[in-house]
Amino acid sequence: MIFEFDEIQTFSELVENFDKVESLINSISDERRKYIEFFNSMKLVPQDSIDIIKKCEMTLVIDTYTYAERLLKNTVYHTLQFENNVNNSINLFMVDKLPREKFVPNPKFEEFKKQIEKLKPEYKFFCNKNNYYVTPYDEMINSRHRYAHRSVTPLPLSQLRDSLICLEYLRWECQNFIDSESQNKRGKIYHAFYEFKLGYKGIQKYIKKVDIGNNQPYVKQNNKIYQKLKLLRKTARVLKKNISYFENIKIFSEFCVIITEISSWDFRLIKLKEVNDCLSKLTNYF
Repeated sequence: MIFEFDEIQTFSELVENFDKVESLINSISDERRKYIEFFNSMKLVPQDSIDIIKKCEMTLVIDTYTYAERLLKNTVYHTLQFENNVNNSINLFMVDKLPREKFVPNPKFEEFKKQIEKLKPEYKFFCNKNNYYVTPYDEMINSRHRYAHRSVTPLPLSQLRDSLICLEYLRWECQNFIDSESQNKRGKIYHAFYEFKLGYKGIQKYIKKVDIGNNQPYVKQNNKIYQKLKLLRKTARVLKKNISYFENIKIFSEFCVIITEISSWDFRLIKLKEVNDCLSKLTNYF
């Protein structure tokens, strides 16, 4: 619970509504004639009924946006002990400066991230705006604004669903952010993640200078890269020991697979091309 907001149950209901609407839309698309016959038998105008179903699809854009906005707003309130501070003067000040009805934070990814990190500068998000799933999330925000202010038809459900993966990640970050008991563990994991990121970027610079074409040299044939890859594998193994921290969050699915692969590299056998192919998949995270 994040300040009067059941973020877990509400997210589950949101995903469930997506599934229901998507199932209905797909069913109508596959069996359109049967549905039209059914609507006619009920003395309903088929197109009117289909339009109502499309309205449900539009409502999901609003619901997804509302969840994102509320998640950020309530995390801020939770952190500041809004209306719950032992000092009532602070409560009165916050009610004046951040009133419930007027405090409307911008839930776009970079603004969301910036707002949380401002509250606790030592806390850093794992993902950044380069992640593939950030774009559909931000487009969901834009789509909601276009629909709300200019009545522009929002994104279709097929495009909107990917925004849930980023939204799930933001929920996870907010849960970690307010959980003071897990901060020490998270700090150690983030340190390993950051070290891995630096190692990855350093290796990429070296690999770009090496011809890894048809000859496909082995890693050990380039001592500089070999030494750096040994350090990268060592850090990957630290992350592998903590893989459970990431593995239930969809945005990290590929990351977990890559970390597991790097952890098991055998430098007696692996070639630079294999290393390069593996590391190229990490651009989504760094």
